[in-house]
Amino acid sequence: MSGWQTTLLCSASIVGVAVLAGCHFDSAGATSSASASVGGEDGSSGSGHHGGSEVGTTDGAGSSSVGSGLDSGEPGVAQLVIDGEPMVDYEFVALGASADAMISLHNVGHADAGAMDGTVIGEGFAFAGDAYPGDGGDCGPSLAPGASCSVVIRFAPPSFGPTMGQLLVDYDDGTGGFAQVMAALDGEGTGESANLLLNGDAEEAGTPPPHWTPAPNQGTDWQTSYESPYEGSASIWAGLANADGDVHALGQRVELLDWVGYIDGPGISLRLRGATRGDGVSDDPHEVQLRCLDSAGTELAAIETETFDSAEWEEFEIEMVVPEGTRAALVRLRCHHMSGDHCDGYFDALELVTAYP
Repeated sequence: MSGWQTTLLCSASIVGVAVLAGCHFDSAGATSSASASVGGEDGSSGSGHHGGSEVGTTDGAGSSSVGSGLDSGEPGVAQLVIDGEPMVDYEFVALGASADAMISLHNVGHADAGAMDGTVIGEGFAFAGDAYPGDGGDCGPSLAPGASCSVVIRFAPPSFGPTMGQLLVDYDDGTGGFAQVMAALDGEGTGESANLLLNGDAEEAGTPPPHWTPAPNQGTDWQTSYESPYEGSASIWAGLANADGDVHALGQRVELLDWVGYIDGPGISLRLRGATRGDGVSDDPHEVQLRCLDSAGTELAAIETETFDSAEWEEFEIEMVVPEGTRAALVRLRCHHMSGDHCDGYFDALELVTAYP
């Protein structure tokens, strides 16, 4: 379409210096933990719009390894922490795009951290480039005392709405004991679906246009017209008129069952857009309606465009939050016959999409 098409294939970058809670496991099975966090886009320690839920203790002090008799400040034990808040918040990322977060690990212990390796869990989260430490990261298999390194985690939302994951970095604490440091990951997929309408551009010819149904007793001559379409080769036209004052209506019902989890969950919107015109002679008034229906076909909510009567193509877009319980949408084209042999409302480039947030 023209000016209001949305491009979703873009990229984003979040670079935060972060550190998270870690756990040490000595040969006796005792554990201890330390704090960690990640920064926002500007490198600050803010937790983002979701806030952060802490992982492990958050006193900021090195923790002790009870079974070994050595605390993290004594020689011989490695301890990794993640600088910053305990949650990396990617906030909103468009479907089809991705955002990277650089997370910094620091060895606050007194021995080399060895056998370092990372795992990312959670749909949509992965090391950038799909391998530890991620493209742009510099962590290797070991980290000396007092040294820092980074990993890069990419978020490519798999669907609309919130999703969570976790970064796990395993290492040898220098005594032959297993240790692990963890960071929580959080983000939301945003954007639009593909067009849910069929033949909204009228390129499938017919009377009525395929996939569209005339409302009973409201004009039956809806057809595709090849006279000056908005785009492509055809548009939808109301056609031959009944008596003056009649309203001609053409509709398409769109099932929304694939979106029930969003409708009754975090919520989504419907956006309806397109273009319309008259013919420059009678310019019968016309508009477009959008209705939300429950499983029984009862209308739960409805909106419509302004009424148009210009001979020139005019673009429109309307949007509504889908009420809980909605299971279908009805798009209806309406033309009010005022005079002449035809109801001269033309419609083209019609799109109905779901959108989040």
